[in-house]
Amino acid sequence: MDLNRISFKGEDLLNCLLSVTTENLMVMDMDGKLLEVNKAFCNFAGQCREDLLNKSLFDFETPQSECVLKRDWAQICAAKSFSSEFLFQTVDGVRHNMTGNFCTHSSDGHKVLFLFCKKIPLDPEKLNLLNLQTEALASTANAVVITDANGLIVWTNRAFSKYTGFSREEALGNAPGALLKSGKHPVSFFTEMWDTIRRGDIWQGELINRRKDGSLYPEEMTITPLFNEEGQITHYIAVKQDVSEKKNLQEMFLRAQRLESVGTLASGVAHDLNNVLSPIVMSADLLMVQTKDMHTREMLLMIKESAKRGADIIRQLLTFVRGEDEELVEMQVRHLLKELVKIFRETFPRYITIEDRIAVDLHPIKGNATNLHQVFTNLMINARDAMPKGGNLLLKVENVALNEAQALEIEGARAGMFVRVRVEDEGTGIPIEMQQDIFESFFTTKEKGKGTGLGLPTAVTILKKHKGFLTLNSEVGKGSAFDVYLPVFDGVFDDTIFVPEEELVYGNGETILVIDDEESIGFMLKGTLKSLNYNVEITDGGKKGLEWWMENRENCDLILLDMMMPEMDGAEVYSRLKENNCQARVLIMSGMVSEEKLLETGVDLKNAFITKPFAIVDLAKKIRMLLDA
Repeated sequence: MDLNRISFKGEDLLNCLLSVTTENLMVMDMDGKLLEVNKAFCNFAGQCREDLLNKSLFDFETPQSECVLKRDWAQICAAKSFSSEFLFQTVDGVRHNMTGNFCTHSSDGHKVLFLFCKKIPLDPEKLNLLNLQTEALASTANAVVITDANGLIVWTNRAFSKYTGFSREEALGNAPGALLKSGKHPVSFFTEMWDTIRRGDIWQGELINRRKDGSLYPEEMTITPLFNEEGQITHYIAVKQDVSEKKNLQEMFLRAQRLESVGTLASGVAHDLNNVLSPIVMSADLLMVQTKDMHTREMLLMIKESAKRGADIIRQLLTFVRGEDEELVEMQVRHLLKELVKIFRETFPRYITIEDRIAVDLHPIKGNATNLHQVFTNLMINARDAMPKGGNLLLKVENVALNEAQALEIEGARAGMFVRVRVEDEGTGIPIEMQQDIFESFFTTKEKGKGTGLGLPTAVTILKKHKGFLTLNSEVGKGSAFDVYLPVFDGVFDDTIFVPEEELVYGNGETILVIDDEESIGFMLKGTLKSLNYNVEITDGGKKGLEWWMENRENCDLILLDMMMPEMDGAEVYSRLKENNCQARVLIMSGMVSEEKLLETGVDLKNAFITKPFAIVDLAKKIRMLLDA
């Protein structure tokens, strides 16, 4: 066969070259726009033919290179052939030193360029360093995204796929906003971002993005422009960090701060509240002594017990804030619940009926009555609030046994015998998406000013200390049922023990100085102590009390001293009394001061201290004991 007589058409010759050559081959116009590429170059560049034909040769020059091709482009186009070395960057961000041969070809008045190129092998040291840099960028824990000057993604690392769910292939060619925008930021947010990076400055900020599965996540991002030697921006590199865990920790810290604020508030008002409750308790005691009518005595006893319950709640709240555990004692929960039902039937709106089914054979439990009173009160009030149009509130209490299989189905449960207290309403119900949130601190579905969001979280905390747990079943429009599980007490318990009421002990005409800045407490103490056969002198505050004692020390047998007072508090008064060799007995009273503060004064906490509010019988016994010592 005579090869010289074989003729090839231009297109056939090009197709032949593209299919058989193993060297990277590109065909482009005189502006560098790619017209055709061979398979070898597609493999080398890491992109398909269709994507490459939308690019220019100059898209592959790196911002850090000397832009040799642009510099020599006029000479390349004018020469029939031209050889050059240049830096070439593929889609994965890897840079390659290349050597290339250009040749021009004219056909039908059109001129095109052919470029045959291949990598220049790097020396081992440079190659290892380059691979290390590339792998470090690809493996960093932060997501890294590189875009071109138009903001289209040209490379991502593995962390980006882990954070967002988008593979590198899915991300390439897209704008980050098209993939990740959550709709949580105004247009002005992104306008400011682009204005910053387009003028060459670094942008740093925090935003909410959307993953491939639609879930939102917070991230911190830094965007840095990359420049060529002419100072033009060629690319942007964004370093992104998912800060979900950091946000959760911040939220936990803020909750802790809010709880600390509640504790500070509780400590601040405890003294005032106990001062308010003290006259109520003393008044009820005095009136009970003066009346024989049983109905009146029952009403007065209820007033007294309610005031003492309020004081117990204040004490329990302070104990909770200080991280102390309340003592648990053997008790029968039936008595506590019967008392609650009686109170709520009198105080709840008439359109709410309370039905109680409290078993008579309930096992005893080990608990703290004040704490459990708070738990059940919260559940009953929540049930009331869930029925603004009225309905039936069921309180059902019974002994139940949970086996291992049943316990596994309840979070925080264990197998065993329990007393189960169910509070069930016919109210609005709780949507399933909120049923976990209601146990979070400060979460509330009630109107502003009608709920703090602390009731259920506090109840859960109390039940954990009782080794119990709380469950919820609710359906929107049909109501809710809260079940409290309290482990039964296995020891010996006598529910029939009767403690007789203590009798008052009276004075022998001794003189008692009362130092307290609360007028109402002074008024009640004067009447109470006089009824106990004491002479009483009331002084307003520590300074006046100390002045009276200095003038009348020979006629003073006992000083009843409040700790929390303005100007001069009880600790300072007590110190001054000791400095002046006070012979009178001192009984300190307070409704708030911590044990550490009291110990600093040197007072005998067992015999010479009484907590507000106090019953007359307790006060009389303390006074008599000190005077007779």
